[in-house]
Amino acid sequence: MPPVSDGTVVPGNAALTELNRAARLADIHEPYQQAIAQTLAARDAMGQESVLISLHSFTPALRNGSPRPWQIGVLHGGGDASFATALLTSLRHDSTLTVGDNEPYRMDLIDYTTPRHAYPQARAYAELEMRQDLISAANGQSWWAARLGRELRSSHCSSRMSPV
Repeated sequence: MPPVSDGTVVPGNAALTELNRAARLADIHEPYQQAIAQTLAARDAMGQESVLISLHSFTPALRNGSPRPWQIGVLHGGGDASFATALLTSLRHDSTLTVGDNEPYRMDLIDYTTPRHAYPQARAYAELEMRQDLISAANGQSWWAARLGRELRSSHCSSRMSPV
């Protein structure tokens, strides 16, 4: 809950007290994390293998920075990164895309959902970063939803797993 991001004040975070932060964690963060854990546990109990997909977005450029050339980035780090690297390879076969390998970000100590739900169970995962200007309008959202849907279901990324 950073009060400033890339030099811009985040109004909803600027004056958060510790009590406000704790309330957000209790009201939003933990129920979200619990829902993921429950969904994965239910799928595991049914014998369904799952791939954890985490989707985020990034700005086309940092303030006072160079434009970010990637349309999409595939982040991976610890755990079973086989799905993420297969997805990265598949996306890079499209010469019209500029795909970041751990760009514009890297998996690091601030990542939470993937390390919490994928690493301990050696669960396959991919953390994706989409450039915001490409998904700000409905037509871009539809295009990327269809494209990623095909990629995530493709046999070259996984033959037995269905994304969660």
